[in-house]
Amino acid sequence: MLGWENPQGNPQMSQAITDFVASLAAKVPKTRTLTDKTELDDILAMATEILNSGLPIDALARTIYDAEPCSPANLICAMKSAESYQQLQSCPPCHLTVLFAMYHEQNRIAPAAEGTNGQDFIRNKVKELKWLFSANKECTWDLVGCDDGCDKDSGKLANEIIKADGLQHSVRVLFLQDCIDKGIEQFSAIKKVQDSRKGGSILYGMYDAWKNTQALANGKPHYLIYTDADLSASLSLSGFLLKKCLKDNYCFSMGARYGYKDSFLVKETGAAGHPQSHFEQPNVIHIKVRHFFRQYLLPTIAHLYDTNIPFKCWKVDDFGALLPECNIYGPAFDMQLLLSALRYYCKTTGKDAKQVAGVHPIIFIEDFAESNFTSNETNPDATSIGFLRIAQEIAQMHQQYKTEDATGKAKAVLEFIPTLDLPKYKAMIAGIEAKRGRKLSFEADFEVSELEEAIAA
Repeated sequence: MLGWENPQGNPQMSQAITDFVASLAAKVPKTRTLTDKTELDDILAMATEILNSGLPIDALARTIYDAEPCSPANLICAMKSAESYQQLQSCPPCHLTVLFAMYHEQNRIAPAAEGTNGQDFIRNKVKELKWLFSANKECTWDLVGCDDGCDKDSGKLANEIIKADGLQHSVRVLFLQDCIDKGIEQFSAIKKVQDSRKGGSILYGMYDAWKNTQALANGKPHYLIYTDADLSASLSLSGFLLKKCLKDNYCFSMGARYGYKDSFLVKETGAAGHPQSHFEQPNVIHIKVRHFFRQYLLPTIAHLYDTNIPFKCWKVDDFGALLPECNIYGPAFDMQLLLSALRYYCKTTGKDAKQVAGVHPIIFIEDFAESNFTSNETNPDATSIGFLRIAQEIAQMHQQYKTEDATGKAKAVLEFIPTLDLPKYKAMIAGIEAKRGRKLSFEADFEVSELEEAIAA
């Protein structure tokens, strides 16, 4: 510190903060390029510079997050990384397993020089974790990728990188096919790898961590964060989620890409904060309709706007209670796991849902180039197919978790979803956008008759 406790009313401090932030902003591009191998090094170096600056972290964060126009994406990421580092410093000893699924990752797993969209994500995830965990030598980590039945050898490529770089002590690969071959009762519904769309691999990886917790954590509190294979959510932000669980007494924690102050989404044009980031999201209509469906059919999680964020933290010891209820292996597996967790923890702790789940806003870099869930030249309907499946799985989960039969609008929504096929779903999304535009907040509501009219329009 420079001897100042509060920048308010202290021109000397305010000027020091302004000058320091300006010096950092001058070093970085406007947006984040995940294929640029130098940018992550620059972000972590800036985060270290922030930590060593002697300036108050809270005041620096407010200066960066509240800037108009929005601060450069890499500067925001560095600031959040520095905050996360401090949060991990305050945590008691623990072990973190980081898990991600892999399917058709043959390009993103390679350095950019070897593939158009190469992110070298295994080496860079290791780099992010090594940097963060230098904050607390009593905390340890391991990294696990699970091959979701990839016919492009994602798992094999990952193992080659692990062997070449000597990472076997901290990084390993699972294969969903091995889960099927072992005949694990928990996953008996998965008869072939095609029965999973990410969900099977994540749930199998969670199961594996639970079965091997003693070997992995050596008696320390064991937590697991699952994320995506790409670098959209930096693992340098994991300190936020661990502190929520270890210090703030939440039963589990999750990031938020949108819907909360200090959340940021990054696209080619740069970062955008709340609420503009939500309105600029390419899938904003899909996201709003998804929230409408779960608002009426899954009200337990209606307060969690970003239910599908690939950045959630769980206590491994509780997987024995949580996992047996999970039988959805598609893109809505996230929501089912949240429902299972909220029901379990509210019952066993006496807390309400908002006391159970700790949410922290993060910066998230949109990466659609190699996404298996986003429309592209090969599959122009991928986005609609994914969100339609989520809608169908929401209706399925309602039947599993309902405490009473649906009435009123919930009943109308429940009866409406099975009428949707892909052409009707696409027509509904197009009709809603034509009538209401794209600036739809989470609080916006629909009538089922309006959705039917959108299909007919």
